Amino acid sequence: MNDQYLKLVGGLLFLAVGAGMIVKRDAYARWNAKAIRALWGRAAEPVARSSRPGTLVLVAVVFLFLGSVFVITSLASLAA
Repeated sequence: MNDQYLKLVGGLLFLAVGAGMIVKRDAYARWNAKAIRALWGRAAEPVARSSRPGTLVLVAVVFLFLGSVFVITSLASLAA
């Protein structure tokens, strides 16, 4: 298996996760805040409160961008 295939699969996973994060942004934001509180306790309360759906959309856009770069570059390498 070529490393370009791994990059292609990884890019497709990034695209799927990014799209899922946008669709389910409220649930992901709650889950993220809950995980932060469980891991760090009361000391991380300001960070947990900053986990909002709007912030999560920015992270999802980065995932979509990286996924598209991975897919495009791997397809270009495989076609050559």
